[in-house]
Amino acid sequence: MKTVRAETLEAVWLGELLRPVRTRLGTAIGLQAVAAVVAVVPFAAVAELARVLLTDGPADTAAAWTVAAVAAGALAL
Repeated sequence: MKTVRAETLEAVWLGELLRPVRTRLGTAIGLQAVAAVVAVVPFAAVAELARVLLTDGPADTAAAWTVAAVAAGALAL
């Protein structure tokens, strides 16, 4: 069982170890969060494209192409 002092020392050592890479680590975490959001966009675009194309009457081709372009742009990232 560790004492409170030992746990505090481990936290200090970890902080010292991470200090040189803290900025890069924060940037990497932020970019990974953006990538996770962008990865969901094509799936949402497919659902929206289905909604646009399955409406009654003639399909709105401009809206369909817009949704397709957004999905392609998200895939390109």
